[in-house]
Amino acid sequence: RKGKFEYEVWVRAVNVPDGVTLEVKRDNAGAKPNGGGGPNALSGGTTFLAINDSRTSFFTGDEERINIAISFRLKNISVVQPIENQNYQILFEVNFR
Repeated sequence: RKGKFEYEVWVRAVNVPDGVTLEVKRDNAGAKPNGGGGPNALSGGTTFLAINDSRTSFFTGDEERINIAISFRLKNISVVQPIENQNYQILFEVNFR
């Protein structure tokens, strides 16, 4: 969609082992596709949020945005755990209001 509208971004994690915590946060407000910033275009999501397999509200917005930086953090994982591949999935969903 282009222009001004309201939306909410939801997030959830899939395949995270018991005891491991996966967190996400939004690092900036991104930019408008035609250039420029606008710090008030997005709301919420600027502190780390623990996510699991339940859908959780991440942030809301009211303008078209691109290049929104997101940080991820893992907790309770150790180099002494058994060697194996770990496959975590993070799913983002955008709902327009």
